[in-house]
Amino acid sequence: MAEPEPEPAEETDTTLLETALEAVRDVGPPARQVWLPPLGQAPTVAEMLRSEGATSLPAWGAEPVLTVPVGLVDRPFEQLRTPLTADLRGAGGHTAVIGGPQSGKSTLLVSLITALALTNTPEQVQFYILDFGGGTLRGVADLPHVGGICGRMDVERVTRTVAEMTALLGRREQFFADHGIDSIGAYRRRRAAGEFSDQPYGDVFLVIDGWATVRSDMIDLIADITQIAQRGLNYGIHLIVASPRWADVQSSLRDLLVTRFELRLGDAVDSAINMRQAEKVPRIPGRGLTAEFKHFLSALPHMEEGPEASVTDVVETIKERWDGPSAPQVRLLPLSLPASELPSPEAGPKIALGLEERRLEPLWHDFSVLPHLLVVGDNESGKTNILRLVTRTIRERYSATEARVVVVDPRRGLFNAIPEEQRLGYAVTGESAREMMQAAAQALKPRLPGPEVTPEQLRERSWWTGPELFVIIDDYDLLSSGGGGPLTPLMEMLPHGADIGFHLILARGAGGFSRAMGEPVLRMLIDANTPSMVLSCPPSEGVLFGSLRPQRLPPGRALRFDRRDPVKVQLALDPETEEAAARD
Repeated sequence: MAEPEPEPAEETDTTLLETALEAVRDVGPPARQVWLPPLGQAPTVAEMLRSEGATSLPAWGAEPVLTVPVGLVDRPFEQLRTPLTADLRGAGGHTAVIGGPQSGKSTLLVSLITALALTNTPEQVQFYILDFGGGTLRGVADLPHVGGICGRMDVERVTRTVAEMTALLGRREQFFADHGIDSIGAYRRRRAAGEFSDQPYGDVFLVIDGWATVRSDMIDLIADITQIAQRGLNYGIHLIVASPRWADVQSSLRDLLVTRFELRLGDAVDSAINMRQAEKVPRIPGRGLTAEFKHFLSALPHMEEGPEASVTDVVETIKERWDGPSAPQVRLLPLSLPASELPSPEAGPKIALGLEERRLEPLWHDFSVLPHLLVVGDNESGKTNILRLVTRTIRERYSATEARVVVVDPRRGLFNAIPEEQRLGYAVTGESAREMMQAAAQALKPRLPGPEVTPEQLRERSWWTGPELFVIIDDYDLLSSGGGGPLTPLMEMLPHGADIGFHLILARGAGGFSRAMGEPVLRMLIDANTPSMVLSCPPSEGVLFGSLRPQRLPPGRALRFDRRDPVKVQLALDPETEEAAARD
């Protein structure tokens, strides 16, 4: 049987052009692409720094580096991608990062921080961070450059951080004046040359992730932060702010934030650059728009690329390389402060009541200038302790011929506070207290200055002789009544206390204080701007002094209110109070 004939091979219809293209496909270099591919994979901070010439990281030098890359700018018509830089040397020293939810604001902040940390030592730049976002900035908490980081729930640390920056600004102003420094540039150069080795701060950055939280929950801090923005650049103090919208940042502050990064916005109408161009920014974290209408992609705060890379690698790399001092930490008020740790003046009626929060310096009360003191607080908040501090000062600085004391003490907490030779009277009831006040008023009335008293006599208090009179009242709310209580006889003397040697130190409970403020004696003290120590009080009491709202505070913590803004104070613990607490 004959074999079947093989099927003919399938014909291929190859044109001459295809044959020619196949022959030259791999001959010579490929043609240059007209368009670059879209911005996709974000570069790392380390990669950006290496492309800028850093041969090794960290790249630390003798002088601070305040111009750093934080991303890539796409320039398609030029077929280029150029670094997105933050130039923080001069007028651009303050920075704003604006973007909608999940746009990459916090990551861009971390990239900026790590870029600066990789190019500057912890002696050259320091960061103080208020992290009101999602906690992303906690990743840099262990950097030796970071002097403090806190969230919205840690109100005390937030307040102290801003206060520390404000105090640093004041110290820098004085330091520049004392040393003839005419600019922050001169300070940087002289410090790099070895001068000012006792100054632990270089360029300082206050970083706030979540400005809207400040606007809504921490209004009291806005004035201080704005002052830092207005005056800080002249002294090397920078502000970096992140917020979802430009409208969240008031114009007085927004105009000072010259270095700006606008990421994808929640609503393009909020754009400070161009609404139509902002609409074109893709919903990809890190993508944004420059003032030139160019798209950018922010860098990732990593040392290397890869899914396992993180900011921890940057932190560990820097920690391994640095063996010098870290950034100064934010100091906090102590929870307990023995009176022995405070300075004592040589003489006179000046007393250190505790430490004030703004500068962590002693809070002095001078009874020769401010003759009276008002103390308000709940039970066990520390009212009687303040009175013991005052009585101890009287015992130690006055003899019986120089000062006499009247004590009104319904609960007998001050029974042994004043020695018998200095004690003019001691009362535990309203009736006996009124009798003593009437006697005190009769003794003080001749001291009131009449028309015959000259200005020189007023200044020297030379028209009368006799001891200073201190009237110390604890638990005044147990004694007072609608008619003014036992102090009514002394009302005429209250405005003249500093002139006639009369001092009223009055403590009362917090309950019902807002209603009692209309009582004549309290009203007179308040109208005379008598310094007030407001310890723990129920918030239900409402506004007490000016705009001061009471707070729940730990024992010994108070808000001092006078002609200036309220300041938080940790009161000194009198030794007798300390011993009683130890026994309990």
